[in-house]
Amino acid sequence: MDERAVEALRSRFAVVYDKALVDRPGELRAALRDADALIVRNRTQVDSALLEAGPRLRVIGRLGVGLDNIDTAACASRGIEVIPATGANAQAVSEYVIGVAMLLMRTAYRSTDDVAGGAWPRGALSDGREVAGKTLGLVGFGGIGRRTARLAQGVGMTTVGFDPELPASSPVWEAHRTAARTLDELLAESDVVSLHVPQTAQTRGLIDASRIARMKADAIIVNTARGGVVDEAAVANALREGRLGGAALDVFDREPLPAGSPLAGCPRLLLTPHIAGITRESNERVSSLIAEKVALDEAHTLAARALMRAGAGGAMAAATADALVEAEAQGLSSHGLSRIAQYTTHLRNGRADGSAVAAVVKSRGGALLVDARGGLAFPACALAVVEAIARAREFGVSFAGVTNSHHFGVAAHHLVPVARAGMVGLAFGNSPAAMPAPGGKRPIFGTNPIAAVFPRCAGAPLVIDLSLSEVARGKVMVAAKQGKPIPLGWALDKEGRPTTDAQAALDGSMLPAGGTKGAMLALVVELLACALTGAAMGFEADSFFVDEGNRPRIGQAFLVVDPTALTGSDAYHERVETLVAVMLADEGVRLPGARREALAAKAAGEGVEIPDALGAQLRKLASA
Repeated sequence: MDERAVEALRSRFAVVYDKALVDRPGELRAALRDADALIVRNRTQVDSALLEAGPRLRVIGRLGVGLDNIDTAACASRGIEVIPATGANAQAVSEYVIGVAMLLMRTAYRSTDDVAGGAWPRGALSDGREVAGKTLGLVGFGGIGRRTARLAQGVGMTTVGFDPELPASSPVWEAHRTAARTLDELLAESDVVSLHVPQTAQTRGLIDASRIARMKADAIIVNTARGGVVDEAAVANALREGRLGGAALDVFDREPLPAGSPLAGCPRLLLTPHIAGITRESNERVSSLIAEKVALDEAHTLAARALMRAGAGGAMAAATADALVEAEAQGLSSHGLSRIAQYTTHLRNGRADGSAVAAVVKSRGGALLVDARGGLAFPACALAVVEAIARAREFGVSFAGVTNSHHFGVAAHHLVPVARAGMVGLAFGNSPAAMPAPGGKRPIFGTNPIAAVFPRCAGAPLVIDLSLSEVARGKVMVAAKQGKPIPLGWALDKEGRPTTDAQAALDGSMLPAGGTKGAMLALVVELLACALTGAAMGFEADSFFVDEGNRPRIGQAFLVVDPTALTGSDAYHERVETLVAVMLADEGVRLPGARREALAAKAAGEGVEIPDALGAQLRKLASA
């Protein structure tokens, strides 16, 4: 593991770092006794026996992407999150694939000893081939496969792909200029076949003698995936009999290779010791990524523990911590971990019921109602969204309401599963009264956020998320805690006068975005989230920012639309991408959601800066 990543962890946690600990299993088990997290490479077998030695374990970080050395089912049964370094070594593996393909096609790499010894085998080595104009077949088209396709195209190769998880109709193929093929078609067509699939019961022995027989006699196999995917004896036989142009194997069924391996002494063969994904740069990326993800997971663990100590059930605490850590990573600190103190106080004071279990209480066709039963909002919203997606698949459109709820955080958080399902989603929620009706002084409407998500065929989804006040009330809360003023135009004091005093603004009312138009949109949200669900109106709910008070009983609503029920997936994506292209042609335009995505990616690689006071508060609440 990169030393800088280790030091970053040491600055926040007590760390035991020993490269050779894997070879001393007794010491490893002893070290796990008080560990909250374990970070491993592929040699450490994380099985039930090892997990038993770590009763406090909450997260396993994998310095790589393959998980065949980790019993993921056993981890899941113990509530342990497994975090691979997805994407961090993709460039290294992709460069390895293209590099060895060039070496094997050119064949000149075998001349060093001859030339150094005075020979001049120029004629024998003049029949090498160029990769430009050749076809690269990618078996598996995830992140590494796609990165490899891009590099291959850059040197003039045509790319084709096979992925059992990716239908031929998927827009991903076109977006990456790669033609979808069946596996047998790919093998027959390709000059180079590169494997990028996990080892499963279905992929073990995938490239066997019968499939090698379908390949061109001068084709090249590159395996950087898992050893068991390729029949090593079949490859060795094909190379010796001249039925393969070459092979580069970085992974093996048994590592290290046993004595007497059929690969020993094979012609046109490159063997490397499982290092395709390991370079100086990738090691830094992988180590930093896992270190920071583990650190973020620790923040999640603290948040969940604090909520459970305040009375929340495990599922409620986990769902709430998920949302708050995600908000923190996206730079939305007003809806992030700073809310833990508020939520735990509400749980302890009875403003939220930690034992509540949300349930669908009414449904007909594409419409349903979920009762949060006075608990924190996140489990109820998750249930509503899962049900809405299922009903949108059946009916084309669905509407899910949530009643008897609480603060639901960043509205767009709840729409992530909708985008993953390839659907369009809208979210609405009311909140305790904070804005007056047009011409009034008394708060009636909440800041009532609206969010929408539109999936894209190749890029991140478009995410629109806004509250209907001039700014989110959470920003005023943060300013009040820090004793800082707010800009004029954000709020009124309780007498209806414009103010720059954040505390006076919290005691008064927020100004709607866009004046009367914003206030009318807030009215629409109030009716969607309350009139259709039976939830409390904003003026009936006590402020979130007071410790004592009633249960808010506010409402949320989610609208989900399946594009295939209307214009169809292809036409939908064409229209979206046409609009995106026109938007981006105007210099300075940033797509909605891009900033959050960039910050989340940065947080995944570098972590998030949590103020010392907030960190201390979290640790105190988690141990209270």
